[in-house]
Amino acid sequence: MYDKLKCFGIGAALMLAPVAAQATPVTLEFDDVDEAAIPVGGSVIEDGFALTVESGLTFGTTTVGNPAGALAIGLSFPVGIGDTLSLSALDGSRFSLDALEFGAFAGAVFPDGTFSDGVDIFAVDGGVSTLIFGDLATSSIAFQPLDLSSGLVDEIQFVGSSVGESSLLLDNIALTLEDDDDPVEVPAPGALGLLGLGLMGVGVLRRKRS
Repeated sequence: MYDKLKCFGIGAALMLAPVAAQATPVTLEFDDVDEAAIPVGGSVIEDGFALTVESGLTFGTTTVGNPAGALAIGLSFPVGIGDTLSLSALDGSRFSLDALEFGAFAGAVFPDGTFSDGVDIFAVDGGVSTLIFGDLATSSIAFQPLDLSSGLVDEIQFVGSSVGESSLLLDNIALTLEDDDDPVEVPAPGALGLLGLGLMGVGVLRRKRS
C-alpha cells in the first residue's frame, strides 16, 4: 500500500513539467494614425513597438491603408537612398517579422514600367545586419501580401533604395514576440490535487502504523 501511494505522489509531481511561455503574435495595423511626416528621431508607437526614423525625410503615416491607415515611404518628399526607419520592441524583446502588406499610394499615375518608391528590408541581430528583401516597390494601388521570415532579431530596418513615382505604403505588419528565455513550471490540470491526495494517503498510512 505504501509503495502504491508513493508512486501515486511521485507521478503527480512529475506532472509539474517546465512549459515555455507562448509566443505572442502582434499585427501593426496603423488604423488610428493621422496623415503626418515622421521627423528624424521621431517615432510612431503601435502595440508595444516603436517605428523610429533614424535618418531622412522619407517616412510618415497616412490615413490610406488596408483598411485604414498605413506607414508611408516617400510621403512628403521622394525617398532618400539610405534613409532609415527602425522597428523595435519597446521592452527590448527579440521578435520576428513574419509578413506585411504593401501597395502604392492611391491616386498615383504610373507610366508603363515605373513603380513606387522602394525600400530594402534588413534584419538586425546582435549588431549584424542581413538583407531579407531587396527594393520592395509596386505599381499597384491594391495591397498585396508579402511573406517574410526574419527569424528572431533585435530590430528591423526599412532603408530607402529607389525613387519612384509615388509613395510606397506598408500595412498589417505581422510580428511574433520571442518566448520567455526561461521555461516556467506550470502544473498540469489536476496535478496539485493528485499530489495532495498522495501526501494525505502517506499521512494516513503512517498514523495506522503508529
